[in-house]
Amino acid sequence: MRKSTLLYILSTMDTDYEGELSIDKEIMRGKNENQLALVRNEKIGFVFQFHYLLNEFTALENIMLPGLKLALYTEAEVKQHALEHLKNWI
Repeated sequence: MRKSTLLYILSTMDTDYEGELSIDKEIMRGKNENQLALVRNEKIGFVFQFHYLLNEFTALENIMLPGLKLALYTEAEVKQHALEHLKNWI
């Protein structure tokens, strides 16, 4: 198996494989794309080799996007969390 194949399977972006993949004790087989997207958003952190920021947004807004999409916190809470992460990078 190639490294890229393994990473695609682990990221749930490739669903055509033999065997079983579980993340946080949850089986990934049989999940639809929306369910897999939720798993990726909540359970998996990865950075693509070639990342693309959305040019129409600031760095802060790009960082906030996943948190806003999850809608688990208020926009103010997501912004505060994103600002904390930005401070660690600078």
